[in-house]
Amino acid sequence: MRLPRKYCTELQSDKFCSGLPALWDNVMTEKIFPVATGAVLTVTCNVGYTLTGSHQVTCNKDTEYNHGTGSEPTCVLKLDIGIGINIRRKLFSIFIDFLKCYYVIL
Repeated sequence: MRLPRKYCTELQSDKFCSGLPALWDNVMTEKIFPVATGAVLTVTCNVGYTLTGSHQVTCNKDTEYNHGTGSEPTCVLKLDIGIGINIRRKLFSIFIDFLKCYYVIL
């Protein structure tokens, strides 16, 4: 007797991970899915984000991972303060030039 395909897939899902959890926004890995349970993945972030938490996770099953003693991997938006300051200075300069022109017209 053959089991329905869906049932076979469910039986096998505990033997591999099908992808990263949906809640891990901007977290990525170079591994191609599916990966076997027990596989260790190094995770990074998309460009413009910084990784906090664990850099390596171990596949448990489906989209469940163990991140060891570290916290769950999270990607946070990278803020470059130097660029921010330069942009603010430029905007302030433009604003001052605008005010100069405005008061000349009055």
